[in-house]
Amino acid sequence: MFVVGALAPKFVVGALAPKFVVGALAPKFVVGALAPKFVVGALAPKLVVGALAPKLVVGALAPKLVVGALAP
Repeated sequence: MFVVGALAPKFVVGALAPKFVVGALAPKFVVGALAPKFVVGALAPKLVVGALAPKLVVGALAPKLVVGALAP
């Protein structure tokens, strides 16, 4: 009984260890799982700008193109 009592804390810690480890790593797992969303969210403006860039360029050049077409 004394031996069991003396070792009990170790057994309890050993049994709970996985939970503690998971609890300690949980934030990392959550961040890892959400990382793609954060990355996409952070890049979204650039992707949108990249997708619209041709239109913006055409819009910016439109006056010149019109002038060039009417020049003759």
